[in-house]
This record gives sequence, structure tokens and C-alpha cells, in this order.
Amino acid sequence: VVPDTVRIPWPTFCPVPGASEANFSRIYAREEWGADARSGLGSREETTREFRVFLESFLRDHSVRSVVDAGCGHWPSGYQRFMNWQGVHYTGIDVVPYVVAENAAYFQDGHNLATHGLSSARALCGDVSEQLPPADLLLVKDVLMHLPNRAVHSFLEKSVNSSKYRMVMLVQNEVPPVAIRDMVDIEPGQLLSFDVTKPPFNAAFEAVFRWKSDEPKVAQLWKR
Repeated sequence: VVPDTVRIPWPTFCPVPGASEANFSRIYAREEWGADARSGLGSREETTREFRVFLESFLRDHSVRSVVDAGCGHWPSGYQRFMNWQGVHYTGIDVVPYVVAENAAYFQDGHNLATHGLSSARALCGDVSEQLPPADLLLVKDVLMHLPNRAVHSFLEKSVNSSKYRMVMLVQNEVPPVAIRDMVDIEPGQLLSFDVTKPPFNAAFEAVFRWKSDEPKVAQLWKR
């Protein structure tokens, strides 16, 4: 649990610049996912209403006290600012340095923390496929579908198959149960939705919530 007084300024840690950082930085700089919700249509207020209700209830019902939101995107224009975070200690991680800087500045305002029901919040620069901080819940929303297979495998090995989290929640576009990633791979920043329970990943996640966002979405849960 992160103490209430902790405010970690950007950059606390940053990976060596690589393809993921460069590609996602370009996407944000060119506003390829939109200007109003800069992390994409799936982070807008109107496309996340049902999910926000579900997530607020989930945090409360499972007594979640700390959350790592990996690939959190741009908080000042994202869905997270419309939530009541139920008093959690929150860590938002993104690979784009200036997005992390804007998130950190947003968290420095105590009024914002109180408005969103956050006990504390910090913004870190990091890659989803690398080592992530511990928490009760690791949340990864609309991220893995933009990553190549090697990065997904690394994420599963380092974060899911570890003792750092009670639960891991993935949110992705819902797709037919076809092992598409067994046949096709992508570069960081491209989009190819897939089912993480199918080859080549075969991860032990269970669907816990579905809703219609910009695309049909599914929240999948892994529990230790």
C-alpha cells in the first residue's frame, strides 16, 4: 500500500527508449486516437459508463486497497477521472513520458484526488511488458491488443505468473474464440484484438463483465 503522503514526480523510472515508447509517443503527438479523449474512443465518458459502474463495485466488493493501472493513458482526458476509486492507493503507468508528466501534474492537485476518491496517486513511466510495482489489483485496459506477441508473453510471465497481485484484470475488445495471434503478429501501437485464453498464450483468465463500448468489450480476471 502506498502511504497517503507519497507523491512521486515524473520520471521515477523510465525504460530505455524503444519501439513501444517511440510508437505510442507518435500516436499521442499526432492525436491519432482523438483529441478529446487522447487515449482513444474506449476511454471516453460515454463509452465507459457501464464499465465504471462495474469497476467501482468490484473495488468495493473485493476490498481492493491498491491498484496498478498499467498502460493507463492520459488521465486528464480519460475515463478514470469520472470514477470514484473507493479510497484506493493508485499507481498509473504509461510508456509515453509527457503523458506521465501530465498525469503527475494532475495528481499533484489534492482537490483532484479527493474528487476521484483516491487516497493517494502517483504517475510512473514504464513498459507494461517489464517489471511493474505490486498492488492488490493490476488493471490493464485496452493495452495488450496494441502489443506484439513477445510483449504479451513478457507481461504474462512477469506480472501474471508472479506473487505481486491478488488479481489481474484485463479489458479488451471481445473477439471470436480463434487463436488469431498464433497466425499473425503486430508491431507496438498497431491493433489486433485477441483472446488471451487461446494459443499462443493460453492464460487462465475468466470473463467477469461484458458491455458495448466503442466495440464489444470484455473484462477478464485472474485470481491468485
